Formats: sequence, structure tokens, C-alpha cells
Amino acid sequence: MPVLINYYSNEGDYGQAVQYAEDYVFYSPLLIDHHVTYAETLTLTATYYLAHGDYEKAEIYAKEMLLVPGNLAELAKEKNTDYNVNHKPDLTMNDALMDAYIEAGNIMEKIEYGR
Repeated sequence: MPVLINYYSNEGDYGQAVQYAEDYVFYSPLLIDHHVTYAETLTLTATYYLAHGDYEKAEIYAKEMLLVPGNLAELAKEKNTDYNVNHKPDLTMNDALMDAYIEAGNIMEKIEYGR
């Protein structure tokens, strides 16, 4: 995990950690590892807020995590053109992204149950 994301996560400033994770994806959107870092940061943040009873913030971050697969599919569709067919980025859901996706779904269930 990049230094600033890790630092702010450890300091409990999850909003700032998510912002840096978003930037991480923004500046290198074709690297799946950056999407994994973003997804894990969103899930960690949602888990933190859920544990502290802030269901609204937990829901925001969990929902954002649930959008990641669609965002990846859209990005892959945009980048898989005739021009760059020899350099297709691997933007498929891997195990780490799937784990984060499942955890976000679990968080959403806990939020619904807790309300």
C-alpha cells in the first residue's frame, strides 16, 4: 500500500486515505494493483465507520466499493480499441477485488440489519 494511504489509514483519517487512493487510481488507471488498493481502502474505511456506528458514512464507502467492478468494466471497454489491441490492460476482477466486493456487500447487509 502506498505510503500516504497507509499513513492516513493508520492515523484514522480514512477520508484522506480514500482521497489518496482515488488519486492513485486517477494517475495510473490501467494498473489493476491501484484499483485493488482503492477497493481495499474503501472497504477498510466502510468497516471503520460501521464499527463506530456511523452507518451513513459506512454506506457511502461500501456503495462506492460496489461500483468498482462496473468502473473496471467501463475502463476496459474504453481501452480495448483497435489501436491498443496489443497492449490490453488486465482490468478484470481478481481475488483481492472480489474479496473487497464481498466484504462491501456484507457491510451493506450489516447496515440494513443495524438500522
